[in-house]
Amino acid sequence: MDMFSFTITEENAIVHLKLSGRILDNEQTSKLLKEVDNTISEKINKIVLDLEHMEYINSNGLNCFIQLLTKARNMGGDAVIVNVPEKIKNLLLISKLNTVFTIKDSIGQANETLTNSL
Repeated sequence: MDMFSFTITEENAIVHLKLSGRILDNEQTSKLLKEVDNTISEKINKIVLDLEHMEYINSNGLNCFIQLLTKARNMGGDAVIVNVPEKIKNLLLISKLNTVFTIKDSIGQANETLTNSL
């Protein structure tokens, strides 16, 4: 599962992004960012990033996550990261992005946080 892939679903005004594989360059993330642009709005402005099946990300992946968070917040919403593998959790810690993002253990917790926060 070396390739990067994603699925986007929307439920109760929350966009769920299920990411898998490896993010190595901006070309991989540009399609994701375009599709999110077509999905989010001022009514659908909350994002859950599910990283359960992510194997690897580098600075391009971190940049993508920041862009997604910014898009959601610019629309009056927010983004939550869930199911973070240990390697990626360490990268979020080292980059201090764990202080920027809300990180939860499950999709249920993320949905609850997003539903109750805004």
